[in-house]
Amino acid sequence: MENKELQEIQTHLTDPFIGKVLLGRYRVDSLLGSGGWGNVYLGVHLSLDTQIAIKVLHQHFARDEERQRRLEQEAKVLSRVDSQFVVKTIDYGLTPIAFIVMEYFDGIPLSDILETEGPFIQDEAIVLFEQLCEGLGAAHNVGLIHRDLKPSNILVKRSENGEIRSKILDFGVAKILNDTSGSNKLTATGEILGSPAYMSPEQWTARPLDQRSDVYSLGCLMYEVLSGKQMFEAENSYEYLNFHLSAEPRTFAKVSSELNITADLEKVVRKCVQKEPQDRYPSVEELFEDLEKVRSGKRVTMRLKAATRANIVRTKRTVKWPIFAIGSLTLVSAAVLYYFREPILISACTNINKDADSAAKARKVDAAIQSYRNTLFLANYLPKQDKRKLHAMRSLAELLQKNGSFAEASKLKDQVNEITGANQPQNWQKLYNLANTEKAHGRWRNAETYAKETIRTAEQTAGKSSMLYALSIDLLGSIYQQSGRGAKAVGLQQEALRLTEDLLEEDDQQIPQRLNNLGLCLRQQSKFDDALKAYQRAIEYAMRYDHPALAVRPYNNIGTIYIMQKEYDKGLAASQRALELDLKTGNTCGSTIMNKIAVAYFRKNQFEKSIEAFEKALEYGKNAEGGFDFSSSLETWHNMGGVYEKWNKPAKALECYKRCLEVQMQNNPEDRDVERYKQDIKRMEQALATAPT
Repeated sequence: MENKELQEIQTHLTDPFIGKVLLGRYRVDSLLGSGGWGNVYLGVHLSLDTQIAIKVLHQHFARDEERQRRLEQEAKVLSRVDSQFVVKTIDYGLTPIAFIVMEYFDGIPLSDILETEGPFIQDEAIVLFEQLCEGLGAAHNVGLIHRDLKPSNILVKRSENGEIRSKILDFGVAKILNDTSGSNKLTATGEILGSPAYMSPEQWTARPLDQRSDVYSLGCLMYEVLSGKQMFEAENSYEYLNFHLSAEPRTFAKVSSELNITADLEKVVRKCVQKEPQDRYPSVEELFEDLEKVRSGKRVTMRLKAATRANIVRTKRTVKWPIFAIGSLTLVSAAVLYYFREPILISACTNINKDADSAAKARKVDAAIQSYRNTLFLANYLPKQDKRKLHAMRSLAELLQKNGSFAEASKLKDQVNEITGANQPQNWQKLYNLANTEKAHGRWRNAETYAKETIRTAEQTAGKSSMLYALSIDLLGSIYQQSGRGAKAVGLQQEALRLTEDLLEEDDQQIPQRLNNLGLCLRQQSKFDDALKAYQRAIEYAMRYDHPALAVRPYNNIGTIYIMQKEYDKGLAASQRALELDLKTGNTCGSTIMNKIAVAYFRKNQFEKSIEAFEKALEYGKNAEGGFDFSSSLETWHNMGGVYEKWNKPAKALECYKRCLEVQMQNNPEDRDVERYKQDIKRMEQALATAPT
């Protein structure tokens, strides 16, 4: 059997969604394909007995509210698009699985057709373009722009008589125009979405978008369908950026002398891909009209605006761009970079880093090194602590070290440490340790004093945008939280989290730890919904980047909130998941988690299960010598006594309370709990004395 078939069988057997029935009526049958956000499955609408396609978010996005909102937005808006050339949306669900149910269209991606068959003949291409215009027009009419139009998002099917039928799919990064509901605020300021080969100049520069951006992307697609080549062919996002902002596409004659494309159709394509939106077709309806003219042999009259070179002169006078770093970057696009500054630089650096990461993974070391250097050149115009710059510096240092360039690698590492404050000055470290020592002993005033001094030292040494500062304010926040002053802690923990996410790689273990700390502060303020979100994000980070041990405490803290809200079954499920991960990763929290589980069973009046859980808590809490931790074992035995007392088993309760007194007298006979244990014993002895024989 072929390897591909074996892989398909293995996927079918191990995929958690295959065989599931969603919303009681949509059965998932097989995997059709995968993307960045999720998988697409072939399924059956059980009520109608028809085939459907089901788009399911990847599991590590299952609790990502932003992506869920985007999925919900896509489903709701697409349900209003009335066109036979857009894949119809039937239904959607968000919990426990986030998915969209769509019509199934057994077409072939246009990208596959172009790869295997080459360019379309002109007449067939125009039919395809008109269908795409109709589909996009229907979307634009309900205020939706696609933002990611490309050949892989177009399905094409040919009938037996050769007629083609197409459908547009994947509006996953679509934008709603004139939206006042707030549902469209799903991307951060300056976030760039799309595919580099087809993105309009305004997408690259993070300017406001309208339907003319889709016209540009459609023009790029039309160029490729007619010529068999992308309008701009580049090796990385850095080059695409340059081409889309400043370069003119080659004429079809220069692409190939064998292409039989009329001058009128070429003019139509060129009008679509003008650099400025006002110079393009204002709508796909007007583009459709010119396509009809070409198809019927009528002349298309238009004037295309010539590319301006005015910016070149200005750039020469205002910005010096070193040739070795620019590579193919022209002065025109350099001027645009300078003008739009941060949004486009963020986009460019993000895309270049992705290219560099891919090259490094493919062991194309020289290409990766050059790309990281390009990022560092552009990042000079971003804030000093920008995470894209830090990522490039760390990655470049690693590659240079492997290549034997130790001096340059060491210099880059020192720069990273200087920016992030990773080089901890001795006086700061001393204060940090003192604050932690005082915190551990519950001496809150002393701990607070040292922590504040730590913050001042970090600010003077590394600045407020450093990891040193983040560690310092996180410490003060934890002191406030543990001493019952959660209201003062929240702002500190939020700022510590922001700095950590800005300065460290996404897979760094400090991010889930910060999120868990923030959740603790929010829980203390009874902001349970916000606390749950923080814990869930901590779990997502921990599991996505293979740090399961860091998901233990957030899961256990989720259990605590549900138990506090008397949702005991949910609390048990979360705590048991925490226990499962804890046992797999080293059993450091088993005793604490089992105590939580025991309390939940007690609240449900399941006394036998509660006692069993407390006994397991004692077992998990044993030290290497087989003994018990003094304080935690006392709490467990005392709680067991309370369960037996409520269960009306005074003899068993008496045994537990006597055990508490015995341990307390051996370890700390002066403690005030001694009197409490004596009162518990006296109460149980009286209960036994008056119990019926």
